[in-house]
Amino acid sequence: MNVRRLVLLLLLAAAAGGYYTYSQRPPAAIVLTGVVTTNDVVVAPQIGGRLEQLLVAEGAEVTEGQLLAVLGGDELREERAFYAASAEGTASQVRQSEAAFAKTMADRDHKAFSSFLADEAVFLGETRTRRGKEQVAEGWKPFFEGAQAPFSWEPERVEVLDSGSLALSTGPVSDPQGQRVGTFSSTWRREADGRWRIIFDKGCPPCKCP
Repeated sequence: MNVRRLVLLLLLAAAAGGYYTYSQRPPAAIVLTGVVTTNDVVVAPQIGGRLEQLLVAEGAEVTEGQLLAVLGGDELREERAFYAASAEGTASQVRQSEAAFAKTMADRDHKAFSSFLADEAVFLGETRTRRGKEQVAEGWKPFFEGAQAPFSWEPERVEVLDSGSLALSTGPVSDPQGQRVGTFSSTWRREADGRWRIIFDKGCPPCKCP
């Protein structure tokens, strides 16, 4: 019985060692098998480009980070211009979302307010942090009581990641008389359904920042 157990342990150790060696091996090189027949290429979903220089051939092995081709300078400028315009468009979406979010307070519409919160939203208050859509919505419910909104806010500056997945919106918070009483900062995330929703929010007193 002891011999059988020893043999079994040796087999398990050998199998584990083999798996570790297999999983830690360096990735194999990629072999190009296609044939390049034209210098027209796609550099982005909306942009067609042309190659100035092709640095690989059929059957060549390529590794990570290897330069495969050189794109024409004019095409690169066009691509940068496209993505700059795209970033402006995305920032506009976030700005509109922030404005619509602020309108829920003016309209006294708590249900609409809640629809802008991500499920894992985190709101940082002066004395406590509320985590999750349900807790944030419940904590803000008193602000929607009464005919007049206790405060308002509007986006002043919006910045978006190049990936278009996250954005920061910040701007003034005002009292019912229009006097600035604070500054808000909200982080928005583009969700799977394409809508922008808030994941982080924090307010602070007015400040003069560079």
